[in-house]
Amino acid sequence: MLDLSQTPDSQLLRDARAKAAKLMANLIAQRDDLARFEPQIAPDKRAAGQQAFANAIESTRKTLEGIDDALRLTTSHAQ
Repeated sequence: MLDLSQTPDSQLLRDARAKAAKLMANLIAQRDDLARFEPQIAPDKRAAGQQAFANAIESTRKTLEGIDDALRLTTSHAQ
């Protein structure tokens, strides 16, 4: 029987997950680093920046969930 957990598609998913996880970590670090500059940023621009980070982090979280779901399906079909 074909082991789907070792197919090029499953490797692609694992690579995509690693990149998305790295993106998530970088977004969170940049969001947290933004606090150092709060006194120098106008309140409206700070709020817009915080919202942009929140949106990007949420989008990346959803992407990670989708990749995880696809990996689970790939793994479950391999058994």
